[in-house]
Amino acid sequence: MRRCAGCGVPTLVGKELTWRENGVIVQTRDPDHRMIFYESENLDQLFRGIEEIIGVPIGHIVIESKRRETKEYVENLMPAPVRKVARYVGLKPMIRRLSVNGMAYGFGHVRLAQKRVHFRDDDYV
Repeated sequence: MRRCAGCGVPTLVGKELTWRENGVIVQTRDPDHRMIFYESENLDQLFRGIEEIIGVPIGHIVIESKRRETKEYVENLMPAPVRKVARYVGLKPMIRRLSVNGMAYGFGHVRLAQKRVHFRDDDYV
């Protein structure tokens, strides 16, 4: 993975994100879409604490929220025409691109676990 010689950040990250002078990070393609880097292990502990306090599991709410964020991110990363072409040439190139993005952002080796694609609202990858 190519990295910036000055700071060591993967060039893919530097190309897709814009750091504004006020510290705000936005997607370069969608300047209204703010981004944030955070340590998720701390959030996992926070969510467990909330569950203990209210006595109800909230994992499904957290997962649905992240699912929606990820869907929006992918839609901005891969515009409708690209997604439409993927219907005909297959999902492998898109999945490969998302895997590379995942590694650049520090998510580890992202890979396809399962999919259901019938081009309906209940599809998933």
